[in-house]
Amino acid sequence: MCVPVMKDILYLADHRGTHTERKSDTCVACGKQSCFSADLHQHQNEHSGKKPDSKGMDGASCGKSYRGHSSGKLFTLGGVEKDFLASVGLLQHRATPEAVLSTHSSTKREEAFRSGQSSYRCGECGKAFSHKETLVQHRRIHTGEGLLECSDCGKTFSYRRTFVQHKTVHTGVKPFECSQCGKAFSCKSKLVQHNHTHTGERPYVCSECGKGFRCKYKLIQHQRIHTGARPYECAECGKSFKQSSSLVPHRRIHTGERPYECAECGKSFKQSSGLVHHRRIHTGERPYECGECGKFFSHSISLVTHRRVHTGERPYECAECGKFFRQSSSLVQHRRIHTGERPYKCSECGKSFKQSAGLVYHRRIHTRERPYECSECGKSFSRNYSLIQHHKLHTR
Repeated sequence: MCVPVMKDILYLADHRGTHTERKSDTCVACGKQSCFSADLHQHQNEHSGKKPDSKGMDGASCGKSYRGHSSGKLFTLGGVEKDFLASVGLLQHRATPEAVLSTHSSTKREEAFRSGQSSYRCGECGKAFSHKETLVQHRRIHTGEGLLECSDCGKTFSYRRTFVQHKTVHTGVKPFECSQCGKAFSCKSKLVQHNHTHTGERPYVCSECGKGFRCKYKLIQHQRIHTGARPYECAECGKSFKQSSSLVPHRRIHTGERPYECAECGKSFKQSSGLVHHRRIHTGERPYECGECGKFFSHSISLVTHRRVHTGERPYECAECGKFFRQSSSLVQHRRIHTGERPYKCSECGKSFKQSAGLVYHRRIHTRERPYECSECGKSFSRNYSLIQHHKLHTR
């Protein structure tokens, strides 16, 4: 009877329920049945007392249009057409819950991450993205255009969500609290990651080696160990890095920028972590304790290295001679014995050194700096070791 008409309806499946034996949609609250899912959606709102979304019901604010499959006639929401064909298609559009649209978008993003699809690549640094809008935001890092600037400290951000999170640093607001230990966080994602420390869950697993991670970005960084990818390249010297966080402080070597200044002594640092560690010189804080001997340390890495004294672990091996070391920095320095490399050169006389400490001490010959002073007699020294040896004269 109405088949020729129904060919133009976008959601023919719902209408077919009026002519076939397909079960109608049923309201769980009162049992009322409806052939149209849109009608049921509106009916259920009557039970819940929920008001229809003004954007979804006002034709002028939407402007979405539908085209018939056979006739090609265009129907626009808010138009004057009262045609039955348009009304059915538009009714379905109006009733589409935002949650469904959001879930669909979220699902697409998750599928893109799992499959490794990255269709949009940055021409500056080569970093790839699965969504165009993410690439647009990322480009702001290179162009400096459209960056969001913090009015408190002047720091700029390319992503609004990171800008909002940063603002909590100044306000101190931490609305997301852990129900297990009471620790509070400025953003929900940090709380989710923190909860994994209580559950022991590591949901992000490397397909290459099976290692699990609590955070997705940690897995992404780890996978670069297997692929060897270093997508972040310095425009000045060409050096590349696995993480953008490593490129940012590296650039300060070229610019000389030291944005983090100590309020106590005025000393400035390239990285915020350097300032945090430096502050402990003034406060005397040593928050990291060894469970074996009770010794305290001001840096977590110092505790990690110290523990190897008790365990005997030496995880860093020289490929040339097979010698093992507790610290990676010790291995780096040792390799220079085989290569003869002396990367630290004095700008005054041209003398070069294997270690940065050697260059620091050497420069004091030119500057005549003697920063280590004896509290007993006032004599000063260019090296801390020399002061320690001098102290022994007073204790004899």
